[in-house]
Amino acid sequence: MFTALNVEESTSDNSVLATSSKKPTEDQYEVEVSDADDFFAMMSFVKDMNDIRDHLRGVWSDYQCGKLDLMSAAITTDTAFNMMKRHSYELDEAYPGSRHYLKFVDFLVDYMDNRGGSTDEFEEWICSPTFEMLLLFAERLVPNKVPALELRQGSYDPQQDRTLMSRDQQKLEDLRMVFIDIHHVLWDDSTHPFEQMQATGKIVVDTLDSYFAFSRGRSVDVWTPEHDELLQHLRTFADAWTQKDNMAPLFRSEYEKMGVSRTPYLFLKRHPVLCGLLIYRMNTQLQEPIYPAHLYNAARHSASLESDWKDMDYIISLHSPQRIFVGAPPTEAIEYLKRFVLALGASATNFARNRRTGGRSLIVESKKGPRGLKTTTPVKDVFHDRYMLGETAKLSTANLIAMLSVAAKAERTSNPSTDLQSLARELVTQKQYSPLQLLDIVREGVAGEELHLNFDYFGLHQRSWKMLRTLQAHLHADLVKYFGETYMEEESQLPYVIGYLFEVVWGSDRIMEALRIEGGSRMLHTAAEILDRFLRDEENSAKSITAAKTSSNAVMTGASISA
Repeated sequence: MFTALNVEESTSDNSVLATSSKKPTEDQYEVEVSDADDFFAMMSFVKDMNDIRDHLRGVWSDYQCGKLDLMSAAITTDTAFNMMKRHSYELDEAYPGSRHYLKFVDFLVDYMDNRGGSTDEFEEWICSPTFEMLLLFAERLVPNKVPALELRQGSYDPQQDRTLMSRDQQKLEDLRMVFIDIHHVLWDDSTHPFEQMQATGKIVVDTLDSYFAFSRGRSVDVWTPEHDELLQHLRTFADAWTQKDNMAPLFRSEYEKMGVSRTPYLFLKRHPVLCGLLIYRMNTQLQEPIYPAHLYNAARHSASLESDWKDMDYIISLHSPQRIFVGAPPTEAIEYLKRFVLALGASATNFARNRRTGGRSLIVESKKGPRGLKTTTPVKDVFHDRYMLGETAKLSTANLIAMLSVAAKAERTSNPSTDLQSLARELVTQKQYSPLQLLDIVREGVAGEELHLNFDYFGLHQRSWKMLRTLQAHLHADLVKYFGETYMEEESQLPYVIGYLFEVVWGSDRIMEALRIEGGSRMLHTAAEILDRFLRDEENSAKSITAAKTSSNAVMTGASISA
């Protein structure tokens, strides 16, 4: 790049040094911003916005034909909205006044008119008709009142052929809807997001009603009373939003005056994004700690249990054996007891070599309390504050990479829309990401956790409790012999039966080792037989994971939702 420069040799003339020692004149230059620069910046913004719109049309098209779940589509869309909002703020900082879209549109149209004329296609591309529609919508808004759109604008008919409508007719039709692009993709299927959200809400309400009825007097000391209050709040929330038409009372008198009937759940039926976000919010709050995994592991390793507990296998693989068993799955009697006690909330100091004896009264509790499942996931880490607290999503590089990592390994009901490994490599090497890359990561991250979000932890808890009750009934005589009549004072202590069993197994193991006898604990073999009979019923073995897959596949059974 320097080949065209002529380099002059320096001279020994002192005058040169004298001249160079003088302070150079500091000329002031101002960069003159032309209309062309403004036009280019604003057109770049419009191009990004249209690229995002096209991307979202593809997202909802994939949802319609069963390639993507509703939660993923909704969260991707909401992320795109916030992305565009942030970009508009950045544009306004660079070009004050551009946030007011009327000035923005007028500038672009005038610029084109001065250079050959604007066209309908150009005005459509810069969203001028959409802006006009929003102005009309704003005129109908009254502070502290929700507009009865169906009365003022007529009913929306998805069967109409849009290509046969005039531009004014298209505008009127668009004014009757929310999220125009999404409705243009879904058409007849536009109410399916609401139906799916309502079905999810019914599951949540029924699950929690069943859980509250079942768990009276049976809760393990893992949850605080405040946690049950949160579950009760979730039940109320799900019932109010999905099983009742909250908007109906707002319009009742107005509809009665007009002598017409109102379409039930009209707002939610026209708001597919909100429906998907409500499903996500409800699903993220249904998780529960699992203790019978320890019995399942011991029975498989030391009592020849052959039946699979598919629900539990899924939980172990999802949350990792290290989390469930406080390390790798144990395979020896002493480790069965130790890991279970640690999971219940005892301190590791109970197993120190210099620990003095003294019975259960001297068991040292862990400051962290009982060890429940780790409920956070990459998706929850990113979006918890956004959808639970109304704050900003945490789209950090570390969180984005974590989402991709989980998505690449997850059991899925749909194939990824992009090469996840290549996308992950791009994240590592790039300092900035394009809007479409970011939306792909959000889409695949949520889709990768779909089964996890749909998994019925509470149903598994109830079935596990019934199994423990059966186990305790069969082992009662032996447990009384070893630990006395008061080994279990109330049913909330039912999970401790596993701990008592492991104590017996440990004692038997030491005796057999001393006598050099093989065969294993009789009580553990009895427990394994009880567990085997329990798991031979597919409802007990795989009900939660089967229901999660069925729920996920509700929109994936054919070429379209209606199939």
